[in-house]
Amino acid sequence: MAIVLATSVLRAGSRTEFADTAFTVPNSSTQLCVIPCNYIQILACEIAVATQNITGFIIQGRMHSAGSYQTLYSTTSDFTNVQGILKGTSGDLTTITAGASGWFILDVAGMESITLYATCAASSGTVNVRAGGHVYG
Repeated sequence: MAIVLATSVLRAGSRTEFADTAFTVPNSSTQLCVIPCNYIQILACEIAVATQNITGFIIQGRMHSAGSYQTLYSTTSDFTNVQGILKGTSGDLTTITAGASGWFILDVAGMESITLYATCAASSGTVNVRAGGHVYG
């Protein structure tokens, strides 16, 4: 079961931050976390790779709590030719080297949550997820 990133208290017009959490990632696609999007308009997320290069990265979104996650972005061209609700990236998130970070900004208005998946080049990679957003209302 995925870890739901904890958030600070949500207040209209304020900024919220989700927990800075380290995840162990093997060399197969692994769900890192679920980020709840209730009351968040724009989400900014940093992916900090501590050990083992990332060789795959996926952003999925869910529009309703009873729905299933849909893949939104998952390929090199998705992250380098930014369009749709993806507002910006640091570049190709499917190839982040150990010791480096990547980031994305996503318009999550109307989404219930997003989930992130990563694959590392070898077993026991460590990836930190840091996210924040502006609370509307």
